[in-house]
Amino acid sequence: MKTKKFWLHREQFWIATLNTVEPCGMNIATFKPKRKLEQIPLIIPFLRTAKTGSDIVTRHFQILKQELPDVFEHQIITAYSRHNNLRNQLVRSALPALSQ
Repeated sequence: MKTKKFWLHREQFWIATLNTVEPCGMNIATFKPKRKLEQIPLIIPFLRTAKTGSDIVTRHFQILKQELPDVFEHQIITAYSRHNNLRNQLVRSALPALSQ
């Protein structure tokens, strides 16, 4: 049994081949694959105010994206970096046993 996904894929094939949206009136609703946007990481240290800074940058990026859609085709993603702690600075070593 052929699924809906199969028929939609087949329909897209004929739309692309015939360069028409409605070949013989068969496709009333078209299936458009989502375009995956490249992600730009916004790396900020994990702080109390980091969320506020991230929101400000994201808001301004969305405004720029609306004004210049051809230039800003990317998606911004926020990544938080953690601070170094004592565990990052310690070194494991094997010392010889003390002889008496």
